[in-house]
Amino acid sequence: MKNENPQTRGDGFARLILNNPLLSLFVSVLLLLGAGYGAKNLSMSSDYRYYFDEDNPQRQAFEKIQNVYSKEDSALIVIAPSDGTVFKKETLAGIVELTDKAWKTPYSSRVDSITNFQYSYAEEDDLIVKDLKYYCEPSWKESHGSSRSRGLRKKAR
Repeated sequence: MKNENPQTRGDGFARLILNNPLLSLFVSVLLLLGAGYGAKNLSMSSDYRYYFDEDNPQRQAFEKIQNVYSKEDSALIVIAPSDGTVFKKETLAGIVELTDKAWKTPYSSRVDSITNFQYSYAEEDDLIVKDLKYYCEPSWKESHGSSRSRGLRKKAR
């Protein structure tokens, strides 16, 4: 039995790499390509159905609650003015009215619109949070600028 020092085993591998740089580079690139090809199959799911069997009582209870109180049904209403300008008094007034009516549709639980988009700003030590439609009023525009600049400056989360 050969008494081999662990450091000597590592030296042999290092010598192999240093004596064959092109082969080492080629093998490294092949390993990298193989890992990259396999990485496309990696994924992560946040869907609870993936983690619990269909006959799991907690899953069944959760799905029952979800079916009663929260459905994944949605509707999208797109408004595209013919002149391409959304931030006009008439267009914004129509969007405010449409948003208010959308809240009154049966089973509505959420309505997102540029007019109920939350805009926040600071006045001295106070933080003010209001819907963007308040900034469409003439009195606000005169003292603070247009709702268009405020709406387009804020990034969606």
